[in-house]
Amino acid sequence: MKTGEGKTLTATLALYLNALSGKGAILVTPNAYLAQRDEEQLAPVYEWMGLTVSTGFPKDDPERKVRPEEKRQWYNSDILYTTASNLAFDYLFNNLTANKDGQYLRPYHYVIIDEVDDVLLDQATSPFVVASAPMLQSNLYRLCDDFVRTLVPKRDFTVRRRDKAIWLTYNGVQRAEQYFRIRNLYDDESREVYRHIALTMRAHYFMKNGHDYLVEKGKVVLLDETDGRLKNGVKVNTGLHQAVEQKEHVKVTDNQKTAASITFPSLFGLFDKISGMSGTVKGDEDEFINVYNMKVVQIPTHKPVIRKDYPPKIYLTTSEKLMHALNDAITLHKAGRPILLVAGSVENSEIISELLLDRGIPHNVLNAFNIAREAAIVKDAGQPGAVTVATNMAGRGTDIKLGPGVKEKGGLAVIGTEMLPERVKLQLAGRAGRQGDPGSSQFYISLEDSYIAKASTKRFKKMYRKLVEKRRKGAMPKELTSPRIRLSLEMLKSRVADGEVRSRKKTNKYEVALRIQRTQFYKEREKLMNNARLERTVGNWLSEGIDDFLNTQTDWSPSQLQHLINEHFTYQEVKIPDNLMYNRKALKKVPGKPMYRYSQGEIQDAD
Repeated sequence: MKTGEGKTLTATLALYLNALSGKGAILVTPNAYLAQRDEEQLAPVYEWMGLTVSTGFPKDDPERKVRPEEKRQWYNSDILYTTASNLAFDYLFNNLTANKDGQYLRPYHYVIIDEVDDVLLDQATSPFVVASAPMLQSNLYRLCDDFVRTLVPKRDFTVRRRDKAIWLTYNGVQRAEQYFRIRNLYDDESREVYRHIALTMRAHYFMKNGHDYLVEKGKVVLLDETDGRLKNGVKVNTGLHQAVEQKEHVKVTDNQKTAASITFPSLFGLFDKISGMSGTVKGDEDEFINVYNMKVVQIPTHKPVIRKDYPPKIYLTTSEKLMHALNDAITLHKAGRPILLVAGSVENSEIISELLLDRGIPHNVLNAFNIAREAAIVKDAGQPGAVTVATNMAGRGTDIKLGPGVKEKGGLAVIGTEMLPERVKLQLAGRAGRQGDPGSSQFYISLEDSYIAKASTKRFKKMYRKLVEKRRKGAMPKELTSPRIRLSLEMLKSRVADGEVRSRKKTNKYEVALRIQRTQFYKEREKLMNNARLERTVGNWLSEGIDDFLNTQTDWSPSQLQHLINEHFTYQEVKIPDNLMYNRKALKKVPGKPMYRYSQGEIQDAD
């Protein structure tokens, strides 16, 4: 259904019908704001019809810790509104609990995924990970950060942004070996040094403050690239998150081991019935039928769409693009039309806000810094003359109601200031012209936009350099109208979309094997939790498992034993006495007991 056609209200029919079975129905949204808004608006409908409804997170304080009893009450409701990420983490924690009392989920029955293309396509390759006890923290982050800051581009390292690749040159390798006083950066003994240098270079040249993350209250918080929202509690693995923290000079958090993980395709594959809704899914119907066996049905609009979607205006530089976009916005503002001015990142939204302030234009800013005020900002965004600067987070589920007299002035005007993926562009344009209302959308693009820079080819870069040279000679107008440039941008956009499809296929292929292992593992875990003779069963398994590990070598030092236990037998850090030595030949197992007799004492059970 096109944006503004009433997906939220339509979902009540399917939720009510499937909840009548008593097995529960769940609606998941991309973010907590939409889930809470929809639940609060529609709870009176469900309760009037005799059903219970709740959200899958605390509405009073999102940071509050929730007991299993409270979560069990939520999930036992007939209808549950929650976020896709909350559902993923709840599934993982439910399967990591130590006993039945800590579990709260019931078998998955029916789910509707709101903004289904965002969840099953845009976020399909990002696994949700639950971390366990921290690994031994490295002290190389600070040293490598100091070293990388001394490097000179091209002389000491090479960056290939299109492939997200960065590496040291011959000169850079020599400098590293001198700096860290090592003979060979690439031998086994120096592997950790090289790994930390690589992580630090990625943190400095691929992770950008305001675009990939924010620093809030002394912490590095990741940003969702598709909608500009904060990803609280989510970290980049492999140590990159710690490298970014060191780069920003905040406290370096522990690098933790993975205890459990799952992707959205695997999570929603657990439901008996799955459905979804979106305003921009028609173009991806082949992928939905091939990957998820979900057929796309298109619903005609209630009223004809009269919104005017103008072709994008293309400029050479970012400054030219922003100046023209702002001039357009100011003209519309003076005419009394409300304006949604969209920036591609939090950083750019702050820049646009500063430019508007310089010109004396009052406005609101909707980005990751102002999520708490999202409802109030959206409520005012449709009033006469209102100017709202927003990231892509305003593109999904945001219902901007027009104020008095706005329809007569032309409705809401959406002005985009960056090249965006096609689905995101359609979602943003869909904030205007809903239910037959007037409106318009105009996107401004520069050849310096990050979306273009990441995917541009050598031929495109060569064309860009020629245009820069023409501009210096004054032989070219500011707006680029060449059909060749427009065709090149369309090809670039198509190439990026094809690459994303291939990436999702690859991820789903690997996830099939992981899904089988995960399901089998959790089934065995359930059996154990329901086993009346649990201690004896686990004791036998531990005894056999420890034997297998210890048989791999004859002598074990205290440090080796400590590493063995912490890596394979517990999520809690265990200390081994320095005077405890283990020799396999001097060890004799006592028949009938889970005990090992040693010449200087006894080692019982796993201890």
